[in-house]
Amino acid sequence: MRRIHTLVAAALTVIVLLHALCGSFLLIGTSRRPMVFLSWLAAALLGLHVAFGLALTGQTWRSLRGRARRYIRLNRDFWLRRISGLAVLILVVFHIGMFGVTEDETYFLLPFTAVKLAGHLLLIAAMAWHIAVNLKPLCLALGCSRPDWQSCSDKLVLLVFCGVAVLAGIVYFVRWQWI
Repeated sequence: MRRIHTLVAAALTVIVLLHALCGSFLLIGTSRRPMVFLSWLAAALLGLHVAFGLALTGQTWRSLRGRARRYIRLNRDFWLRRISGLAVLILVVFHIGMFGVTEDETYFLLPFTAVKLAGHLLLIAAMAWHIAVNLKPLCLALGCSRPDWQSCSDKLVLLVFCGVAVLAGIVYFVRWQWI
């Protein structure tokens, strides 16, 4: 189950970053083609990721039996991963209805307010935090034998994707204020 979860997490990371990039181009106005397929694929992978995460967390919790208090103190990173994942889940629910609604097969844009911009920026920050915290375990589970994983360009790529998404959200917000 852990191996499948690793593959799902890796695929979800790639799909989410592609979704962020395509969505950024859509918000900036350089693309007119929404990639709805990426959204549905990301949602399906997210559902699997959450199910595997809950199952594996349950296994860990059941194996503790009386040692839970000490385990929680000693395994801060384990719980940071769970808390960051919960933050991402809450903000993804907010993100789903952020930009518009569909009525009678017609998509209507909703006004992009400062609250929605804040939600967009919080989602990007929570997603970056969750991916960054889980990058080392993911690389190890995938068999990356690089001992210098922190100095690799993985975090730089994550930073560039997040920067583009932040810039796109701000440009979209400014354009809504002038419309």
